[in-house]
Amino acid sequence: AEPPAAPALRRRNSTGTIHLATTLSKQDNRATIKCICAVLRARMIEHAKDPRVCDAPPELAVFRDQSISPEWTAATAAMPLLARVPSFRTICDFFSDVYTNSQMEGECIIMTLVYVERVLMATKGRLFLRFDNWRPILFSAMIMASKVWDD
Repeated sequence: AEPPAAPALRRRNSTGTIHLATTLSKQDNRATIKCICAVLRARMIEHAKDPRVCDAPPELAVFRDQSISPEWTAATAAMPLLARVPSFRTICDFFSDVYTNSQMEGECIIMTLVYVERVLMATKGRLFLRFDNWRPILFSAMIMASKVWDD
């Protein structure tokens, strides 16, 4: 008589429960944009709570958002800075619109955050990410990231 057959062993993978939809070689740009926008909004909230935050010095006024009307500024002057922080959706919509319409590469998303952080650090605490300058700062960083990546 033949010995009984050994039971078939199933090979186990220790990462069998991890399901990845994206990798670094195939990143989810929409999710990455949301993460970057969350970081930017968190920085704005952090700056809005900081008692040192005030208007940028005249030499940094180039970052002031000219599309904000004086009437809106006067109407919100009494509001605390924290109440003027744009919504997450507003920041994501702006970022996504610029990213899509300018046909940027996916790598530019992360590079944008690096450039925003660099400009804030380069001003040594004289420039804060605020409701009245976040668009020009973000747009400038996105253009710089695209230019550096494309060259």
